[in-house]
Amino acid sequence: MVQKWDEEFKGDNKKNCLLRNCYQLVAHPMFNLFIITLIVLNIVVLSLDSVHLTEEQEKTNELLNTVFNLIFTVEMFLKLLGLGFKEYGRDGYNWLDATIVIAAILEMSLSGFKVVTALRGFRLLRVLKLARSWNAFRNLLRWLG
Repeated sequence: MVQKWDEEFKGDNKKNCLLRNCYQLVAHPMFNLFIITLIVLNIVVLSLDSVHLTEEQEKTNELLNTVFNLIFTVEMFLKLLGLGFKEYGRDGYNWLDATIVIAAILEMSLSGFKVVTALRGFRLLRVLKLARSWNAFRNLLRWLG
């Protein structure tokens, strides 16, 4: 895949170098494993959300959710840069991911409104991304166990 990319974007300008580096990053298996690990951790944090949280626990939960949202937003932009819009759009999981990222951004923007709870639950759909990478997910579970 990298070889094909190199053939399509010949040249030594900074833009091609950035795009090539983004591609090499998102195409690397460890990047995928890193994202899968974050999805699992994000689901754990989302499941800890409760009505009976102390103020400190609530602040910690919000901070962790914000960090996860930022990382997943960066992931989306890295993939858009590395794969290009056309290639990014060919994958249904990328569309799902982009929708969840946009919903998370809306959630952070509308944090004072009741719609936030529904948008937060929407982020649990990231678990569907695990189905695609089930082998990597099993490796992660083996590593954790």
